[in-house]
Amino acid sequence: MKKHRFLYIMVILISLSCSKQTQDTKLIDSLNNEYSKRIDLLYDTIDSLEYENYKLENFDYQVNRDVILIEVINDKYLNWDNCKYEIVKDKFWIELKKDYLLNKVKYIELIEDTNSTNAYICGLRKNLVKGDIAFLIIDEVDNIPFFSVFHVQWDVFNNNCKYPDGLFSSLNKKRSFFKSKLLEYLIK
Repeated sequence: MKKHRFLYIMVILISLSCSKQTQDTKLIDSLNNEYSKRIDLLYDTIDSLEYENYKLENFDYQVNRDVILIEVINDKYLNWDNCKYEIVKDKFWIELKKDYLLNKVKYIELIEDTNSTNAYICGLRKNLVKGDIAFLIIDEVDNIPFFSVFHVQWDVFNNNCKYPDGLFSSLNKKRSFFKSKLLEYLIK
């Protein structure tokens, strides 16, 4: 009888032990599943961050590619934004503006310069030349009243462009006229 009792107790202990192992196994499986889910989430997050980083790198590349540096006159530079079609107001612009205020005549004479740049502008199918850039600098600083100075009313604006249609084609055809009118108006 003692043998049976011993065997009976052993069977119960073994079954409890197996039951305990089953519970431990379930707990381990549960933890493994949770761990696996967290690892998957981590990898998804890393993938997402890598994609966001990729987008940022490409955005920076796009921006840097579309902002170009142009030497205007005597080691004076400006940055031109080919996306917004305008002068970038940065340290180069501040230095250029100071130089312009001291040397207006040089910038007005530069209007006749037809050397091409990598800058372009809305509505114009060719690159701007240095004379166009000089004209834009003069207009930006002195806010030229076009009708009063040139006796032409440019008042048609297309494609969200801040420059009127016909302005640059007129400038390209009559550079000396624009130069003389600006000298009359600005250098009195």
